[in-house]
Amino acid sequence: MTKFCIECGFENQDDANFCANCGMNIDYDGHNSTNPNNNSIVENNNNNQLSLQVPQKYEDYDIIEELQCFNCNQHTFIQLNKKSLLSNKVVYYCTNCGMSFEKQGNGFKLVDISDKSNRMWELYNLKTLTWPEWERIANGGLSDKDQAEKDKQLAIEKQKELELQRKKDLEIVVQELAKGEVNLKPVSSPVILKKNETAYLSLPNITLSEPRAVRVSKSGGYGTSYRFAKGFSVHSGVGESRSVSHDEIMAIDTGTFVITNKRVIFVGNKKSVNIDLKKILSMTVYKDGISIQRENKQKIEYFTKTNRHSMDFTIDGRTHSLPLEGYFIKAIILGQIANL
Repeated sequence: MTKFCIECGFENQDDANFCANCGMNIDYDGHNSTNPNNNSIVENNNNNQLSLQVPQKYEDYDIIEELQCFNCNQHTFIQLNKKSLLSNKVVYYCTNCGMSFEKQGNGFKLVDISDKSNRMWELYNLKTLTWPEWERIANGGLSDKDQAEKDKQLAIEKQKELELQRKKDLEIVVQELAKGEVNLKPVSSPVILKKNETAYLSLPNITLSEPRAVRVSKSGGYGTSYRFAKGFSVHSGVGESRSVSHDEIMAIDTGTFVITNKRVIFVGNKKSVNIDLKKILSMTVYKDGISIQRENKQKIEYFTKTNRHSMDFTIDGRTHSLPLEGYFIKAIILGQIANL
Protein backbone atom coordinates (compact mmCIF):
# COMPACT_ATOMS: atom_id res chain seq x y z
CA MET A 1 0.00 0.00 0.00
CA THR A 2 1.40 3.36 -0.99
CA LYS A 3 1.13 6.64 0.85
CA PHE A 4 0.34 9.82 -1.07
CA CYS A 5 1.55 13.06 0.45
CA ILE A 6 -1.43 15.34 1.17
CA GLU A 7 0.84 18.35 0.65
CA CYS A 8 2.35 17.69 -2.79
CA GLY A 9 0.67 14.44 -3.91
CA PHE A 10 3.96 12.53 -4.23
CA GLU A 11 3.67 8.72 -4.03
CA ASN A 12 5.70 7.32 -1.13
CA GLN A 13 6.43 3.84 0.15
CA ASP A 14 3.85 2.48 2.59
CA ASP A 15 6.39 2.48 5.47
CA ALA A 16 7.48 6.10 4.90
CA ASN A 17 7.06 8.59 7.74
CA PHE A 18 7.95 11.68 5.72
CA CYS A 19 7.38 12.62 2.08
CA ALA A 20 10.44 11.95 -0.02
CA ASN A 21 9.55 14.93 -2.24
CA CYS A 22 8.63 17.78 0.17
CA GLY A 23 9.47 16.38 3.60
CA MET A 24 5.84 16.57 4.86
CA ASN A 25 5.05 14.35 7.87
CA ILE A 26 2.91 11.57 6.40
CA ASP A 27 2.98 9.24 9.40
CA TYR A 28 -0.82 9.31 9.85
CA ASP A 29 -2.75 6.18 10.72
CA GLY A 30 -4.25 4.46 7.71
CA HIS A 31 -4.58 7.55 5.49
CA ASN A 32 -4.33 6.59 1.82
CA SER A 33 -5.14 9.09 -0.89
CA THR A 34 -7.08 7.56 -3.75
CA ASN A 35 -6.70 10.72 -5.79
CA PRO A 36 -3.04 11.79 -5.83
CA ASN A 37 -3.74 14.60 -8.27
CA ASN A 38 -6.14 16.32 -5.84
CA ASN A 39 -4.40 16.83 -2.51
CA SER A 40 -7.28 18.84 -0.95
CA ILE A 41 -9.17 15.64 0.04
CA VAL A 42 -7.87 12.73 2.09
CA GLU A 43 -9.85 9.54 2.80
CA ASN A 44 -9.66 7.97 6.26
CA ASN A 45 -9.83 4.18 5.74
CA ASN A 46 -10.70 3.65 9.41
CA ASN A 47 -14.08 5.40 9.29
CA ASN A 48 -14.56 6.23 5.59
CA GLN A 49 -14.97 9.95 6.39
CA LEU A 50 -13.69 12.72 4.15
CA SER A 51 -11.61 15.54 5.64
CA LEU A 52 -10.23 18.74 4.23
CA GLN A 53 -6.47 19.13 4.43
CA VAL A 54 -4.92 21.49 6.95
CA PRO A 55 -5.09 25.06 5.56
CA GLN A 56 -1.97 26.85 4.45
CA LYS A 57 -1.88 29.09 7.53
CA TYR A 58 -1.22 25.95 9.60
CA GLU A 59 1.18 24.31 7.14
CA ASP A 60 4.22 24.76 9.40
CA TYR A 61 2.47 23.20 12.41
CA ASP A 62 3.14 19.65 13.54
CA ILE A 63 0.12 17.32 13.70
CA ILE A 64 0.08 15.86 17.21
CA GLU A 65 -3.17 13.89 17.42
CA GLU A 66 -6.63 13.54 15.89
CA LEU A 67 -9.76 14.00 18.01
CA GLN A 68 -13.51 14.03 17.48
CA CYS A 69 -14.86 17.50 16.73
CA PHE A 70 -17.75 18.22 19.08
CA ASN A 71 -19.19 20.77 16.63
CA CYS A 72 -19.65 18.63 13.53
CA ASN A 73 -19.14 15.25 15.27
CA GLN A 74 -16.46 14.17 12.81
CA HIS A 75 -13.18 12.47 13.76
CA THR A 76 -11.23 15.32 12.23
CA PHE A 77 -10.22 17.57 15.15
CA ILE A 78 -6.43 17.68 15.01
CA GLN A 79 -3.99 19.23 17.40
CA LEU A 80 -1.36 21.36 15.72
CA ASN A 81 1.79 22.42 17.46
CA LYS A 82 4.14 25.19 16.38
CA LYS A 83 7.36 25.56 18.29
CA SER A 84 9.51 28.65 18.09
CA LEU A 85 12.18 30.27 20.19
CA LEU A 86 9.66 32.59 21.82
CA SER A 87 6.58 30.42 22.18
CA ASN A 88 5.04 27.00 21.88
CA LYS A 89 1.76 27.70 20.07
CA VAL A 90 -0.93 25.02 20.05
CA VAL A 91 -3.97 25.09 17.75
CA TYR A 92 -6.92 22.71 17.59
CA TYR A 93 -8.36 22.69 14.08
CA CYS A 94 -11.29 20.75 12.62
CA THR A 95 -10.60 19.83 9.00
CA ASN A 96 -14.32 19.33 8.42
CA CYS A 97 -16.00 22.51 9.77
CA GLY A 98 -12.96 24.75 10.11
CA MET A 99 -13.41 25.37 13.83
CA SER A 100 -10.13 26.55 15.30
CA PHE A 101 -8.99 27.03 18.89
CA GLU A 102 -5.79 28.57 20.16
CA LYS A 103 -4.60 27.33 23.53
CA GLN A 104 -4.39 30.22 25.98
CA GLY A 105 -2.96 29.04 29.31
CA ASN A 106 -5.52 26.61 30.73
CA GLY A 107 -8.17 27.81 28.27
CA PHE A 108 -8.92 27.66 24.56
CA LYS A 109 -9.73 30.69 22.41
CA LEU A 110 -12.22 30.24 19.55
CA VAL A 111 -10.51 32.00 16.64
CA ASP A 112 -12.27 30.75 13.51
CA ILE A 113 -15.00 28.59 11.95
CA SER A 114 -16.20 28.21 8.38
CA ASP A 115 -19.89 28.89 9.13
CA LYS A 116 -20.06 32.26 10.90
CA SER A 117 -23.77 31.71 11.63
CA ASN A 118 -22.82 28.88 13.96
CA ARG A 119 -24.25 29.36 17.48
CA MET A 120 -20.88 28.86 19.15
CA TRP A 121 -19.31 31.53 16.97
CA GLU A 122 -22.20 33.99 17.42
CA LEU A 123 -22.09 33.65 21.21
CA TYR A 124 -18.44 33.13 21.98
CA ASN A 125 -16.18 34.11 19.09
CA LEU A 126 -12.71 35.10 20.29
CA LYS A 127 -13.64 34.04 23.83
CA THR A 128 -11.27 31.93 25.91
CA LEU A 129 -13.00 29.12 27.82
CA THR A 130 -12.14 25.68 29.17
CA TRP A 131 -12.44 22.60 26.98
CA PRO A 132 -15.39 21.17 28.98
CA GLU A 133 -17.17 24.50 28.51
CA TRP A 134 -16.75 24.32 24.73
CA GLU A 135 -18.07 20.75 24.71
CA ARG A 136 -21.10 21.85 26.74
CA ILE A 137 -21.71 24.85 24.46
CA ALA A 138 -21.55 22.61 21.39
CA ASN A 139 -24.37 20.57 22.93
CA GLY A 140 -26.54 23.65 23.40
CA GLY A 141 -25.22 24.75 26.79
CA LEU A 142 -23.53 27.91 28.00
CA SER A 143 -20.20 28.98 29.44
CA ASP A 144 -19.69 28.72 33.19
CA LYS A 145 -20.15 32.48 33.59
CA ASP A 146 -23.29 32.64 31.46
CA GLN A 147 -24.72 29.51 33.08
CA ALA A 148 -24.13 30.99 36.54
CA GLU A 149 -25.86 34.21 35.46
CA LYS A 150 -28.74 32.23 33.99
CA ASP A 151 -29.05 30.18 37.16
CA LYS A 152 -29.04 33.41 39.17
CA GLN A 153 -31.82 34.91 37.06
CA LEU A 154 -33.81 31.68 37.26
CA ALA A 155 -33.41 31.72 41.04
CA ILE A 156 -34.62 35.33 41.15
CA GLU A 157 -37.63 34.48 38.99
CA LYS A 158 -38.32 31.42 41.11
CA GLN A 159 -38.16 33.53 44.25
CA LYS A 160 -40.57 36.04 42.70
CA GLU A 161 -42.96 33.22 41.83
CA LEU A 162 -42.73 31.85 45.37
CA GLU A 163 -43.32 35.29 46.86
CA LEU A 164 -46.31 35.85 44.58
CA GLN A 165 -47.71 32.46 45.54
CA ARG A 166 -47.05 33.25 49.19
CA LYS A 167 -49.04 36.50 48.91
CA LYS A 168 -51.92 34.67 47.25
CA ASP A 169 -51.87 32.00 49.97
CA LEU A 170 -51.73 34.75 52.59
CA GLU A 171 -54.86 36.40 51.16
CA ILE A 172 -56.68 33.06 51.19
CA VAL A 173 -55.62 32.37 54.80
CA VAL A 174 -56.76 35.79 56.00
CA GLN A 175 -60.10 35.49 54.21
CA GLU A 176 -60.77 32.01 55.57
CA LEU A 177 -59.65 32.99 59.07
CA ALA A 178 -62.05 35.95 59.07
CA LYS A 179 -64.91 33.67 57.97
CA GLY A 180 -64.10 31.16 60.70
CA GLU A 181 -63.34 28.48 58.12
CA VAL A 182 -59.87 27.62 59.39
CA ASN A 183 -59.68 24.88 62.00
CA LEU A 184 -57.17 26.33 64.44
CA LYS A 185 -55.48 23.96 66.85
CA PRO A 186 -56.28 24.47 70.55
CA VAL A 187 -53.41 25.76 72.69
CA SER A 188 -52.74 25.77 76.41
CA SER A 189 -53.94 28.89 78.22
CA PRO A 190 -52.46 30.70 81.25
CA VAL A 191 -56.01 31.67 82.31
CA ILE A 192 -58.82 29.52 83.58
CA LEU A 193 -61.23 28.94 80.74
CA LYS A 194 -64.99 28.90 81.05
CA LYS A 195 -67.26 26.00 80.15
CA ASN A 196 -67.07 25.16 76.42
CA GLU A 197 -64.28 27.75 75.99
CA THR A 198 -61.18 26.88 73.93
CA ALA A 199 -58.00 28.92 73.56
CA TYR A 200 -56.61 29.17 70.01
CA LEU A 201 -53.85 31.71 70.47
CA SER A 202 -51.56 32.48 73.39
CA LEU A 203 -48.74 35.00 72.91
CA PRO A 204 -46.31 35.92 75.71
CA ASN A 205 -44.44 39.23 76.04
CA ILE A 206 -47.21 41.37 74.55
CA THR A 207 -47.41 45.04 75.53
CA LEU A 208 -50.70 46.58 76.67
CA SER A 209 -50.96 50.32 76.03
CA GLU A 210 -53.71 52.86 76.68
CA PRO A 211 -54.22 56.58 76.07
CA ARG A 212 -53.17 58.68 79.06
CA ALA A 213 -53.78 62.38 79.57
CA VAL A 214 -50.57 64.39 79.66
CA ARG A 215 -50.66 67.99 80.98
CA VAL A 216 -48.11 70.50 79.70
CA SER A 217 -47.58 74.09 80.93
CA LYS A 218 -47.09 76.85 78.35
CA SER A 219 -46.04 80.38 79.16
CA GLY A 220 -46.91 83.62 77.33
CA GLY A 221 -47.23 87.38 77.87
CA TYR A 222 -47.89 90.80 76.41
CA GLY A 223 -46.34 94.28 76.73
CA THR A 224 -44.21 96.91 74.93
CA SER A 225 -40.58 96.93 73.77
CA TYR A 226 -38.47 100.15 73.90
CA ARG A 227 -35.35 100.46 71.71
CA PHE A 228 -32.62 102.65 73.21
CA ALA A 229 -29.81 101.98 70.80
CA LYS A 230 -28.85 99.68 67.98
CA GLY A 231 -28.96 96.13 69.29
CA PHE A 232 -30.29 97.18 72.73
CA SER A 233 -33.95 97.22 73.81
CA VAL A 234 -36.05 96.78 76.97
CA HIS A 235 -39.39 94.89 77.16
CA SER A 236 -42.04 95.73 79.72
CA GLY A 237 -45.30 93.86 80.17
CA VAL A 238 -47.17 91.07 81.92
CA GLY A 239 -46.39 87.32 81.66
CA GLU A 240 -48.68 84.33 82.24
CA SER A 241 -48.67 80.50 82.03
CA ARG A 242 -51.38 78.00 81.21
CA SER A 243 -51.82 74.23 81.34
CA VAL A 244 -52.67 72.22 78.19
CA SER A 245 -53.75 68.57 78.25
CA HIS A 246 -53.53 65.97 75.49
CA ASP A 247 -53.58 62.16 75.21
CA GLU A 248 -50.49 60.03 74.60
CA ILE A 249 -50.38 56.25 74.05
CA MET A 250 -48.44 54.85 76.97
CA ALA A 251 -47.34 51.30 77.76
CA ILE A 252 -49.20 50.02 80.83
CA ASP A 253 -48.02 46.45 81.25
CA THR A 254 -46.44 43.41 79.61
CA GLY A 255 -48.10 40.02 79.69
CA THR A 256 -49.77 37.19 77.76
CA PHE A 257 -52.33 37.85 75.03
CA VAL A 258 -54.95 35.10 74.59
CA ILE A 259 -57.73 34.62 72.03
CA THR A 260 -60.43 32.04 72.75
CA ASN A 261 -63.70 31.22 71.05
CA LYS A 262 -65.41 33.58 73.53
CA ARG A 263 -62.94 36.23 74.71
CA VAL A 264 -59.82 38.32 74.11
CA ILE A 265 -57.76 38.19 77.28
CA PHE A 266 -54.62 39.96 78.48
CA VAL A 267 -52.90 38.79 81.67
CA GLY A 268 -50.14 41.11 82.90
CA ASN A 269 -48.19 41.72 86.06
CA LYS A 270 -50.10 44.90 86.87
CA LYS A 271 -53.30 44.69 84.90
CA SER A 272 -55.58 42.14 83.27
CA VAL A 273 -58.05 42.71 80.45
CA ASN A 274 -61.08 40.58 79.68
CA ILE A 275 -62.97 41.46 76.46
CA ASP A 276 -66.12 39.57 75.50
CA LEU A 277 -66.07 38.98 71.71
CA LYS A 278 -69.72 40.14 71.54
CA LYS A 279 -68.76 43.54 72.97
CA ILE A 280 -66.05 44.42 70.45
CA LEU A 281 -67.09 47.53 68.50
CA SER A 282 -64.07 48.02 66.22
CA MET A 283 -60.48 46.95 65.64
CA THR A 284 -57.57 48.82 64.05
CA VAL A 285 -54.60 46.86 62.73
CA TYR A 286 -50.92 47.81 62.87
CA LYS A 287 -47.83 46.02 61.67
CA ASP A 288 -46.87 45.15 65.24
CA GLY A 289 -50.32 44.57 66.73
CA ILE A 290 -53.95 45.63 67.08
CA SER A 291 -56.15 48.05 69.00
CA ILE A 292 -59.66 47.18 70.23
CA GLN A 293 -62.59 49.46 71.01
CA ARG A 294 -65.26 47.76 73.12
CA GLU A 295 -68.58 48.59 74.69
CA ASN A 296 -68.74 50.47 78.00
CA LYS A 297 -65.08 51.53 77.79
CA GLN A 298 -64.06 54.91 76.44
CA LYS A 299 -60.35 54.26 76.12
CA ILE A 300 -59.01 52.12 73.31
CA GLU A 301 -56.70 49.26 74.29
CA TYR A 302 -53.58 48.56 72.26
CA PHE A 303 -51.89 45.14 72.11
CA THR A 304 -48.50 45.31 70.40
CA LYS A 305 -45.43 43.16 69.62
CA THR A 306 -47.63 40.36 68.27
CA ASN A 307 -45.52 40.31 65.07
CA ARG A 308 -42.63 38.82 67.04
CA HIS A 309 -44.60 35.58 66.93
CA SER A 310 -45.61 33.47 63.93
CA MET A 311 -48.04 30.74 62.97
CA ASP A 312 -47.69 27.97 60.37
CA PHE A 313 -50.36 27.51 57.69
CA THR A 314 -50.53 24.86 54.96
CA ILE A 315 -52.39 25.40 51.67
CA ASP A 316 -52.33 22.78 48.89
CA GLY A 317 -49.20 21.25 50.38
CA ARG A 318 -47.42 24.61 50.69
CA THR A 319 -46.49 25.50 54.28
CA HIS A 320 -45.85 29.12 55.27
CA SER A 321 -44.65 30.50 58.58
CA LEU A 322 -46.42 33.87 58.78
CA PRO A 323 -45.72 36.63 61.32
CA LEU A 324 -48.77 37.51 63.43
CA GLU A 325 -49.16 41.10 62.34
CA GLY A 326 -52.28 43.10 63.16
CA TYR A 327 -54.37 41.93 60.21
CA PHE A 328 -53.78 38.29 61.23
CA ILE A 329 -54.88 38.93 64.79
CA LYS A 330 -57.97 40.75 63.53
CA ALA A 331 -58.82 37.88 61.14
CA ILE A 332 -58.54 35.32 63.96
CA ILE A 333 -60.83 37.40 66.19
CA LEU A 334 -63.36 37.93 63.38
CA GLY A 335 -63.36 34.20 62.71
CA GLN A 336 -64.21 33.42 66.34
CA ILE A 337 -66.94 36.07 66.31
CA ALA A 338 -68.38 34.50 63.12
CA ASN A 339 -68.57 31.13 64.87
CA LEU A 340 -70.38 32.40 67.97
